[in-house]
Amino acid sequence: MKLSLLEKYLSCLAAIGLMTGASAADTPEGSVRTEIAEINLEAREGLVFYPARAKAKAGSLLTVHFYNADPNDMPHNVCLVAPGKLAEIQQASLAIDSGAEARGFVPDSPAILAHSELVGAEERTSFSFQLPEEARDIYYLVCTFPGHSMVMYSPLYVGTGPKLTLAEDPEVSPVVRQKEMNRMAALQAAERPSMRRVIMDDTGPASILVALPGGLNYCWDASSCRLRYAWKGAFANPFPHYDGNGAKRPVILGDEFWRSLPGETVSGVRPSGSDPVQTDYLGYDLEDGIPTFRYRVNGTEVQERITAPGGVLNWRVELVEAPANAGSWSVLAPVGETAVIEAADSKREGDALVFSAAGQSPIEITISPELP
Repeated sequence: MKLSLLEKYLSCLAAIGLMTGASAADTPEGSVRTEIAEINLEAREGLVFYPARAKAKAGSLLTVHFYNADPNDMPHNVCLVAPGKLAEIQQASLAIDSGAEARGFVPDSPAILAHSELVGAEERTSFSFQLPEEARDIYYLVCTFPGHSMVMYSPLYVGTGPKLTLAEDPEVSPVVRQKEMNRMAALQAAERPSMRRVIMDDTGPASILVALPGGLNYCWDASSCRLRYAWKGAFANPFPHYDGNGAKRPVILGDEFWRSLPGETVSGVRPSGSDPVQTDYLGYDLEDGIPTFRYRVNGTEVQERITAPGGVLNWRVELVEAPANAGSWSVLAPVGETAVIEAADSKREGDALVFSAAGQSPIEITISPELP
């Protein structure tokens, strides 16, 4: 009987599974699987796997591609462990019998569903396993080289997903969890002043987060050249964005107390009654670690500097070499439910503050957090 290309491919994968510890019984007779779950797993310095946790769909043919990236010339393996059996395998890996080395230090246990060979530094290997259709549980990827299994493992969520952050998830390795807690603690104790360039969901693609002395923070949008929001307390965690493919966004850690209007093309500072407005971002200058943003609005250079004396945002806007007939200018500064906005020599028109003498003296606005 002539086999189709798909059947040949699945037969090859089944053969790989047999060579690496999976059983032929793992693939139900007569079934044809077209969905394959692939995980690229690395062993890294400090007896940790990367990623620290993984997901797979129930009923998929799981293939684990393993690379030993540990720089300490340490051998590692990977064992796929059944749900609820992590502690059992951890204990079994400590009991080294006369045949342990020949088995690649893989315990002889039915709780190990499939496994890789033992590989040295910079070596690669793969193994496959057919996940049950009804699987809705947490499996584990574990290194069982002597002394490694107690910390070197990653939970594999099958048919489900983690509900907690990496620092809170009790299923991840204690080494990984502690590193994540240390990283979060360092973020919350961010050096002030400091800046981070990021992408935020509700701003343009060129946001700048600024941590000011005194525990106040703000987001300035370089694409639309305007202040977007401000918050009090801990700074921000950018790692969800940096650690992935860019789809996730940084997380604000403190309490937001003021936000501007949504929309990436909404202008912030503009000549009153001018529509449309052309903005051109020019960059920023640093003084004592705090940025002064520079941009042009319809050809006029504008400079914005935001500081936080006495726990209040001091928002200073200055028109550079404005013409004598500059007229009145408006600053987008919506009233907030948890903030008090004040500005001398201005009048409010809806969501904006209008300044009649903007070209002759700097605009000064204060935003005070009044959190409940």
